[in-house]
Amino acid sequence: TIGNTLTKMKNLMQRLKSIPEKISLDARVEDIDRLSRETVAELAKMKPRMRIEYDGFPAFSCVDKEEMRKVIVNLVQNALEASGEQGNVRVMTCRENGGVCIRVTDTGCGMTEEFLKNQLFKPFRTTKQNGLGIGLYQCRQIVEAHGGKIEVTSEVGKGTVFTICLPAADNRA
Repeated sequence: TIGNTLTKMKNLMQRLKSIPEKISLDARVEDIDRLSRETVAELAKMKPRMRIEYDGFPAFSCVDKEEMRKVIVNLVQNALEASGEQGNVRVMTCRENGGVCIRVTDTGCGMTEEFLKNQLFKPFRTTKQNGLGIGLYQCRQIVEAHGGKIEVTSEVGKGTVFTICLPAADNRA
């Protein structure tokens, strides 16, 4: 037990060291649809029994490709874990309200309103049995560093929707 706890603490410290206070971006105009589609395809290969639906349209934003890939991976993995083998996960990209959106929807357990308001996106807060509570914190930092925002709606027993909104490449100053 002590050995396992020590290993978890070492892994946590290593992950915390890799989260910079201010993210430095190597941003370029990218097709968010293509980036999302490729990332989801890679995840689907690693988890062939899990069901991931994808729907998207070309939508361009000025992003750091690798940082945004981390966000997509984290959100899809969270959705897969919440949904279990019987659930569904849907990833969608679109242009909306003059921006570019990535939406990850799951049919998992959902989160309480209290958790959404008071604990979501805070480090070390998690609903997972073995979670560390830093994935969504890091996702929000990355999205905000791109001038975007991340929104969530959730209903206990029905699922969760995470929406990333980024400035469209043609709207960026």
